[in-house]
Amino acid sequence: MTIVFSLGAPKANKVVIDKNYLPDPFNYTLQLKITNQSLDTLYYRLSLVNLDNWSISSPSDGKLGAISGQSASYFLVTLQRAKPSTDVHEAGYLKLEAFTDQYYSNKVDEGQQPIDFYIEDLEAFTNVTIHTFQNDMEGWSRVYDPSYDVVDLVTSPDVEGGGHSVRAYSSRGNYHEVGIEKSVTLPSNSKVRLAFMWTYSRSNARFCDVKIYINGELVYDFYWHQKCEYGSDSGSKWYKSGVDISEYAGQEVTIRIVCGGNAYQQGVNSFEMRIDHIVIAGKD
Repeated sequence: MTIVFSLGAPKANKVVIDKNYLPDPFNYTLQLKITNQSLDTLYYRLSLVNLDNWSISSPSDGKLGAISGQSASYFLVTLQRAKPSTDVHEAGYLKLEAFTDQYYSNKVDEGQQPIDFYIEDLEAFTNVTIHTFQNDMEGWSRVYDPSYDVVDLVTSPDVEGGGHSVRAYSSRGNYHEVGIEKSVTLPSNSKVRLAFMWTYSRSNARFCDVKIYINGELVYDFYWHQKCEYGSDSGSKWYKSGVDISEYAGQEVTIRIVCGGNAYQQGVNSFEMRIDHIVIAGKD
């Protein structure tokens, strides 16, 4: 076996996408970690199995390129789908093939990774709490070091318009995390989801990521390296993150949403992100 690959986040095989504020069609970016266990350089190609409504938009041909022998690489793969009119659950596989040549003609191995997509109108669930930060922090406390970091409310940008979002800013160079947390009692339904939206207004970090912790356990982690290169700026573009937290249904938990960054590059010493529209939803 030469292929070992995984999605780059805990629970990432169950993808929760909130239909609200979703364009049609929409993109969803997955992070893959691929390890080449052979001694030789191999070329990798990704395809979709039993996911007929989805296509790979980047790279459009699914060709990920080469990985040297006995090494690992991360890849961002963007999938596209038309926005469904009703809630859907689609289950399929990511198929990864390994080739010895750059023409992808001599296949030596393949592997599959199961993946489930839940595209849902979370605000239509029977038990819903939405945190929009229209005027205040709504009981969320700040996770930061006041010597280096700032976590506060700002009026621009925000998702709904006319309200606020939470700004998470840091001027500390080494990797660390800054964000918000809150203790809540989750719905006791059989399905429980957590989703939120985020953007970065000044992302001068070498890399940055978005993480969700439940009671200190990391349940979601997305490493946004290609979207946080030196000098980049997302402007008003908001990204969606969501996770299935049904295993914690009915429990009192502490939710922590943080942005992480490492600003050691070309003299850069800061990163800044926004968090808004946090949805906690449950239904049977």
